[in-house]
Amino acid sequence: MPKLQMSPESILGSKPVPQGFYELELVNFRVKTAKSGNSLNLNAEFNITDGPQDTPTEKYQKKVFCTWNTSWWGGIDIAHGLGVQLEQDNQGLETVIPGDWEPADPNKPNDMQGAKYIGPLFGKRGSFEVIVTQDQNGNDRNEIRQAVCKVPGCTHKHSTSLAGSKN
Repeated sequence: MPKLQMSPESILGSKPVPQGFYELELVNFRVKTAKSGNSLNLNAEFNITDGPQDTPTEKYQKKVFCTWNTSWWGGIDIAHGLGVQLEQDNQGLETVIPGDWEPADPNKPNDMQGAKYIGPLFGKRGSFEVIVTQDQNGNDRNEIRQAVCKVPGCTHKHSTSLAGSKN
């Protein structure tokens, strides 16, 4: 009986884009409650819109993810990189992601697990430095190191180390 074999490339997936600045477009957020239960992990999904072109022998990743926890506020860097200011909280600090979050379960309006983001960040593009790091299994992957702020007159000191693991 014949056997079907997959190519190693299809199992390993595409390779990360080389380190550099790329135009990224925000296309999705995934929301999960942190292990502590006291905060949320926001996983932002970006399309790489100007990455290297695939060749017959090399396929490049088309997406990059950036996860941050609501207790550590890297969101201002991402929003400003997309040209959007965060909304102010009741203390006048820029800490609130503009837009709305639709609960996954309408019967649990305060449960943010799996909530859907509806807001002005989707579809926005910005320049971000993408680096190559390794995941927990030692596989190369792309992460965002920093964003280029697009907010006119911004005085915020933006992070240059957004990536979860450093090179």
